[in-house]
Amino acid sequence: MTITFPTKPEPRAIDPASAAILIVDMQNAFASKGSMFDLSTRYSGFYGTPLDSMLRTRGIRTLLFAGIATNVCVESTLRDAFFLDYWPVLLPDAAMPAGPAMFEEATVRNVEEYFGWTLTASEYVHTVNQHLLREARV
Repeated sequence: MTITFPTKPEPRAIDPASAAILIVDMQNAFASKGSMFDLSTRYSGFYGTPLDSMLRTRGIRTLLFAGIATNVCVESTLRDAFFLDYWPVLLPDAAMPAGPAMFEEATVRNVEEYFGWTLTASEYVHTVNQHLLREARV
């Protein structure tokens, strides 16, 4: 049996106009576009909340993840984002694990192999700056 995953676009293809940063903590998910706020009673910011419809209404397809705890709430929300056909990007240097560093390392590996990709915060800033420079030249 062969499993085919959707092709992931290159990180440099991120369009800031269709991206949002989700800052996830143990109870809440905050998104950068339009000051969205979502109170979740589960580990995932999507479970039982209007977060999916709020993001889709704004045309957001790429989600950048930061917050606490990388291996619990951030990973749970990121996985649900993948299952809902978003492009999740984990910013590991903008997240903190619950427990030892090996827990975060396992999450990063799972994300890179199966659920999205990772960028450092500085790589993301560089990507956005490159996009803005291209747009300014047009």
